[in-house]
Amino acid sequence: MENKINRRGKYVYLLVAFVLFWIVLFEFILSSNLILPRPYFVLLSLGDLFADYHLIFNIFSTISVIYFSIITAFFIIWLFRIYLVNGHNIIRYTVAALGWFAGFIPSILIVLFLFYWLGSSEYVKYIFGFFSCFILFFIKLEDETSKIGNEYIDAAASIGANSKMIAGKIRWKSVEPAIAGYIPEIHLYLWSMIIVIEYIKGGSGLGVVFRTALLYRDLPVLFSSALITVIVVFIGESLIKYLNNRYFIRSAN
Repeated sequence: MENKINRRGKYVYLLVAFVLFWIVLFEFILSSNLILPRPYFVLLSLGDLFADYHLIFNIFSTISVIYFSIITAFFIIWLFRIYLVNGHNIIRYTVAALGWFAGFIPSILIVLFLFYWLGSSEYVKYIFGFFSCFILFFIKLEDETSKIGNEYIDAAASIGANSKMIAGKIRWKSVEPAIAGYIPEIHLYLWSMIIVIEYIKGGSGLGVVFRTALLYRDLPVLFSSALITVIVVFIGESLIKYLNNRYFIRSAN
């Protein structure tokens, strides 16, 4: 715990140092450049973000897709956990085949086909987000299930536990913390891909904000949008890690 606090303290010092460096260098020394905007212009751009770029609406559009996808996919995995962690059934074989096949396809190709099939529909984001989460969860589940020691299963079987009980109480409980711990990686991946989808597709979302800022060569808006995105991602990831520690890692112990 003390090491984590010290590490976070170092990150805070680095962040403060970067902000001070940015203010001094780009406000007073390199005030005219195309690398980073002046802090003064960034502050002014916040008003444009809310008034002209509709930041609140667009950021909630992106957030809704990401967290709906993660929560729904995890719930489906949990709902069918008995069948997915068992070694022999049609549900697991089907999902495993889909996961194996999807592992050879770059994500952007799937996005392009969804654009072709659904056009500029908002459903593209939700479909991609949900199925990406589900497949990634299942691949992680497959990997962790293979690591379960037979001694636990044999011990449970020796005292009369049936296959359903073994699947729910031993197999699933063994892999659940690892699957929950995998969510931060999925979270960051989804943020990246959903913004890319919104950038290409248009409509609503943070990707549209970035697209418009690039279209008008608005560096202050581009920078402030990126900064706000990083802050929102950091808050979301911190909340996910807190919930993991609170409900999954402790329950496993």
